[in-house]
Amino acid sequence: MKSLFYLTLLAGASVSSAAAVPATNCTLTAKVVDTICDYPAPGIAHSFAIDGAAGCWKYCKEDSNCKFVIFRRGFPGAGIEDPGNCWVYPKKKYNASKARKCGETESPSLYVYKRPTCATSPPCPSYTAKVIDSICDYPGPESGTAMATDGPQLCWDACLKRPFCNFVIFFKGNPSAPGISGPGTCWMYPSKKYAPEKATKCNGSNPFLFVFDKPVCAA
Repeated sequence: MKSLFYLTLLAGASVSSAAAVPATNCTLTAKVVDTICDYPAPGIAHSFAIDGAAGCWKYCKEDSNCKFVIFRRGFPGAGIEDPGNCWVYPKKKYNASKARKCGETESPSLYVYKRPTCATSPPCPSYTAKVIDSICDYPGPESGTAMATDGPQLCWDACLKRPFCNFVIFFKGNPSAPGISGPGTCWMYPSKKYAPEKATKCNGSNPFLFVFDKPVCAA
């Protein structure tokens, strides 16, 4: 039976389904209600460039007519803290029937958030990442969803900040080095779950690809 273990890392970010950002009089939380690939855009007056999703939340909180917002990623592989576009729909409710869901291997480009509220508890202080497999080969992710990293911890952090990320693979830079520490490459996948049938086992050699579930809050 495949062994499972948990690694815990202190982090200043909350899980992707509810992220937090300081506001003038409170800390805002904005729940992700959908991650999609297309939705009717609002008029030009309600679409604007923004430094990250947090700016969308603040704008929506300050507008009493705002019931939901959509943050559009600026480029493939971008996270919610990266630049993108904010789509606002005054007095309207989100209509899931008008959304185009993403295919199995597509990365969502649109993140739909409920109207932000003031948080009643602090962001998640730590999270856990479960190793579900250690292998020697697996199909790489789509363009824009791989990044160099100093270790698996940064891989988990990157996955948390990207709502499309459902699991990650840490590609160890030095296959002969012991354990999973050290620099390498982080692969992030929008697929619903890891497909072990696509993996190549190591047959006696040391594994250098480590598969992790999406991290979850440990608090």
